Amino acid sequence: MRFILPFLALACTACNPAGNPPDPAKGEAAAPTGTAAPVALADGALNAGGISIAGAKGDIQVAFGTARAAAEVALVPLLGEPKSRDHNDECGAGPMDFSHYGTLTLNFQDDKFVGWSANGAPWLPGETRGDLAAQVKMQDDSTLGEEFVMGEGNAIVSGLFDGEGAGAKVTDLWAGTGCIFR
Repeated sequence: MRFILPFLALACTACNPAGNPPDPAKGEAAAPTGTAAPVALADGALNAGGISIAGAKGDIQVAFGTARAAAEVALVPLLGEPKSRDHNDECGAGPMDFSHYGTLTLNFQDDKFVGWSANGAPWLPGETRGDLAAQVKMQDDSTLGEEFVMGEGNAIVSGLFDGEGAGAKVTDLWAGTGCIFR
């Protein structure tokens, strides 16, 4: 499988080139254009508005705002079943539920998909801080470490580098509503 974060395509966060986008207000996730591809045939991309799956038998866009059950079912071809689930009442944005898929976590609030976070392979890009310098804005006042943001408005992906130098690697990424303690 190939997993990427499309740094140059953050603006296309919830589009569905094969048809009309899902209506998250109705709890809809985009349906595949054919039968869901098996995991071995699916590619995934994290983006500022959710997760995209491109498979041999169809494409799926799971946008923030999608009902939890619909999001989890739609992502089975890419992620399989969650390895674990938990809950935290003390998130800054309010109580939040989580579905964990190894190094990828999906965030849910009020039974809606509201964010994701990734902290390991295969979800992190291979680019260095030097490679991404023109695309990121560093958060000078961060208590998390070498924090950066990419994008603008509602199309933001945040993350951390493992150091200050040009060779520093991305260690964490997140988008949407999260549960980050500063």
